[in-house]
Amino acid sequence: MNTKVTLKVLIPILIIFYLFMNPFLEYVNNYGKITYVMDIPDRPKDNSKNLESISIKDVDTTNLPKIEKQIVESWVVSFPNISGNKEIKAFKSKAKDIGIKSFIFVKNNKKRIISIGPYVDEAMAVRMKNKIVKLLDYDGKILRINN
Repeated sequence: MNTKVTLKVLIPILIIFYLFMNPFLEYVNNYGKITYVMDIPDRPKDNSKNLESISIKDVDTTNLPKIEKQIVESWVVSFPNISGNKEIKAFKSKAKDIGIKSFIFVKNNKKRIISIGPYVDEAMAVRMKNKIVKLLDYDGKILRINN
């Protein structure tokens, strides 16, 4: 019985020793090389000019990249046949049931039209329109929106 107790105590200690000996030895061997994250870094010595002392004349603007106008284009599936708060709420709840969660309102001739999207790709908007026609039986139109 004495041997069983000794083995029950000794085996877990040996397993723990086997598992954690390498990381402990590595920590002891590399103790001087360890850098602590909480140390505050020194200020770089090559910053001779402060931001307050730099004038506009000192900045070379010829090497700066030119800003080009970006044309942002997106696509939405709009449903102009859905009007009225009750119809919009019913449509939203049905669409949420099939996993559609992004709704926006597009203004068209002072009328707010409920839409789904925006999508970056027109093909994705077509797929979503087909999914809604198939599952919910609402026919929508694909609109292009750009900036």
